[in-house]
Amino acid sequence: MAVPIITISVPGEPIAQPRPRVFRSKSGKAMAVSSASRRIKTWRERIILAAQQQYDGPPLDGPLYLEVTFRLPRPKRLMRKRDPEGDVPCDKRPDLDNLLKAIKDGLGSVLWRDDSQVARVDATKVYHSKNGKPGAIIKVRGYKARANLRLPV
Repeated sequence: MAVPIITISVPGEPIAQPRPRVFRSKSGKAMAVSSASRRIKTWRERIILAAQQQYDGPPLDGPLYLEVTFRLPRPKRLMRKRDPEGDVPCDKRPDLDNLLKAIKDGLGSVLWRDDSQVARVDATKVYHSKNGKPGAIIKVRGYKARANLRLPV
């Protein structure tokens, strides 16, 4: 059965999933600690809530293609009249891969059984348009690789 294209819109400022910090305890044992900031918890809750409200079906099977556009808050330096009206590519923090990790963790409880099902990812990070709002647009669909797919050399 083919996976339909599922589109989920998550309002609010996208927050990057922090990396766990590893350290050695006094006894010499390695320990990993994850940051439990309120901001990331709230963002993950928004992702889960949006997915539950906008998708009413069983967890998806098979390989998946994930496409995400993160719209970050536009800085005041890009609000001048001479600045473009639409989205502007973002080359500042947060890191794109950490933003994706938060999305994959949040959707894992609603859309798919395991993160490993995501076989392809296309992600974009932009500042929202002058009259836009921050958030994330997520598209998920089945992924079928072409048999004659050639990798770049």
